[in-house]
Amino acid sequence: MKILFLLMRVRLLALFSGLAMGRKKRANGQRSKAGLILFAFLLIYMLAAISGLMVLFAIEIGATALAEPTLRWFYFAFFGVMAFGMMTISGMFIAKGQLYDPKDNDLLLSMPLRPGQILASRMMLLYLSDLFFELPILLPAGIVSLGYVRATFSGVLFFLLAVVLLPLLAVALSCLLGFVLAWVTARVRKKTLFQTIIATAFFGLYMYGCMNLSNAITAVAENIGRVSRGLRYALPFLWMGRGIGEGAWGAFGLFALVCVAPACLCVWLLSLSFVSITTEGKHDNKVVYDRAKDAGRSRTSPPLGAFVKKEVAHLFGSFTYLFNAGLGIIMMILAAVLVAVKAGDILTAVEETGFGEIARGGFFSALAVMAAFALSSMTLISAPSVSIEGKQIWVALTMPVRGAVALRAKTLAHFAVAGGPTVLFVLSACIALRCPVVECVTAVPSALLFVLLTALTGTLFNVLWPKLDWLDEAIAVKQSGAVMVTMGVIFLAALLFGGATIVLSIFLSGALANLLVSILLAGLCAGLWMVEEGPAGRAFERLGNR
Repeated sequence: MKILFLLMRVRLLALFSGLAMGRKKRANGQRSKAGLILFAFLLIYMLAAISGLMVLFAIEIGATALAEPTLRWFYFAFFGVMAFGMMTISGMFIAKGQLYDPKDNDLLLSMPLRPGQILASRMMLLYLSDLFFELPILLPAGIVSLGYVRATFSGVLFFLLAVVLLPLLAVALSCLLGFVLAWVTARVRKKTLFQTIIATAFFGLYMYGCMNLSNAITAVAENIGRVSRGLRYALPFLWMGRGIGEGAWGAFGLFALVCVAPACLCVWLLSLSFVSITTEGKHDNKVVYDRAKDAGRSRTSPPLGAFVKKEVAHLFGSFTYLFNAGLGIIMMILAAVLVAVKAGDILTAVEETGFGEIARGGFFSALAVMAAFALSSMTLISAPSVSIEGKQIWVALTMPVRGAVALRAKTLAHFAVAGGPTVLFVLSACIALRCPVVECVTAVPSALLFVLLTALTGTLFNVLWPKLDWLDEAIAVKQSGAVMVTMGVIFLAALLFGGATIVLSIFLSGALANLLVSILLAGLCAGLWMVEEGPAGRAFERLGNR
């Protein structure tokens, strides 16, 4: 048991080591508290927001379900399903990262530790994370129920036990799904692309659920009888609801058994295959050089091209980097498809708002350009690109090339990756909105120049505020000051230049508005390009002295 808690403590320290300033300490020897305070504030805010929303939903459903004694089970079963779904979906990715992907797996397996101990310690952390997702859902539901029905000893006892037991069932299912995800990922050549596609799909479902949650709750409240008949087939939640709402000891005993047994079975089964699944795919096949196949290829590449290839390869080789910094690319492609499918609805909506006369000018192309600006502001590939180098930045600094070349490669890598989806979205939007050909053509350079502006801004800010002392790459991508500043500045730039495009399109033609904004963007990009060539390049070369 002592080893188990020690492993949990080590894992918790690893999870929170990236807050604030990593392992840096102040002059007085104390760790900076700013990051911890900010984290606590965000945590309290998120818990309060989710709990407040659940209170409103509980009041709406409880007014009908709790008033009828035969439907009290449904109230608790419904919120149990909501909590279980949230825990399972989030826990699947957490389980994969916590159980199979940690970088210290090889180190721990080399120690005199049983795989079951390592697995159990990480499953307990997964259990705690599930409690974090469960409490803001079940606790408000339990508190609201006290306003409709009188509390009983068995009801309160079973409710508290359900809060403790339900995450066990979610942990078991999350570990199973995480096992499948890790097993499949180990056999896919493009692991990062596969993970990005899966994460994007779940992210889309999450956003869809958030946008339609209120309507779904209202529909449930209006059709409780029909929904309750369907929920009766979810036996564990039926037993849970009957135990809490009706005081049925036998039904709640079955619920407890269903929660505990799969969790214990999961620990035993995964401990048998933990070594094989964590070491699978770690050893690559030996690469054999084929002289005949390589005979016609160039032996060398220009320094700038080699740096760009390295940056792009790193981006598509890191799921954390690609999914967090390249979210705008994913949204750009999805938006291009959405605009093409919903073009008729968008045209009708704009006409109904009274912009009919304006829309016959260049308003639509200007609207497409502004949307491209907004989506481009969500792509922040270059903002953490210097910080990504970390302690290995000496490799770039010791090469016989100027610092400006390395910075320019980071900028061009951002532009190369984000440029294609941007052109796809702008052309799709302009064609779907029936813009004239000349407006479609002039909208493309305007959108591409804004992508270049985003890339330059991110690189320059990251040289100014690099974070090279990270322990996990996620810290460089998510907790870098350069990323936050770039996000804010580029968002304001998107509003400024997008608003200017729309205003100019009202008084001038859409094509002329796009050309004028393109000239402004080109001038600004040229100035930042020279800064990157001069002062920023020299600042990059001095990073080795830190």
